[in-house]
Amino acid sequence: AKEVGAFGGDRLTVKITNAFGWDLPISYQSNVGSPTIIGNPSTNTFLAGSNTQVVVTRNFAGAIFIGKSFDPANSKIEISFNAPQGYRPGVDVSYVDGYSVPITCSCGGVPVTGCNIPLFRTGRTCPQNGPGDKVICYNPKKLINAGPADPFFQPCQGAAYTYPDDHGANAYGKCDGGDIQCCVGIGCPRPGQQHGKRSLEEWGFGNETEIPAGFT
Repeated sequence: AKEVGAFGGDRLTVKITNAFGWDLPISYQSNVGSPTIIGNPSTNTFLAGSNTQVVVTRNFAGAIFIGKSFDPANSKIEISFNAPQGYRPGVDVSYVDGYSVPITCSCGGVPVTGCNIPLFRTGRTCPQNGPGDKVICYNPKKLINAGPADPFFQPCQGAAYTYPDDHGANAYGKCDGGDIQCCVGIGCPRPGQQHGKRSLEEWGFGNETEIPAGFT
């Protein structure tokens, strides 16, 4: 089977780098009626500094969940490759259910979705903490379509989904070459729509331009 190109191919590959510095739980979901990810990967541990990838076929829609625990509200990468979109790849980073770790995704080397700001370190109060210390923050806007984002999530509004209609995070139409690379961590490349304090140095988190090893 050939890989996807611009409006062609029947498989889509999404590569992911764990630059967070910790081993992280990773899990996968296929939407109802969607084909499963090739190889049907199971819930696992994503080792620090390692890379993984998922390969999906046409008509796929689903998500990859990454966090500090196996919580279904973890930060997630949403992927689509289905007929209503003309088999054009779609990808976004979503914190609609909750935030656990920062994730960004790039297409053809250009960051297009996600937010590399570590929200637990901005000084803003999480409206509903999950179990553990700064493991996950549940999003109170999960079922509220319109913005603005809750103040805790606001630094990532428009870059990652922070409420259901936060469509600035949608990278549909930006990934037709099929080269999708996602990255977990504060050193990951940030998309241009990430707003507020754009530089991680402004937040006091170091050099935002540092690209983690293994992410090309």
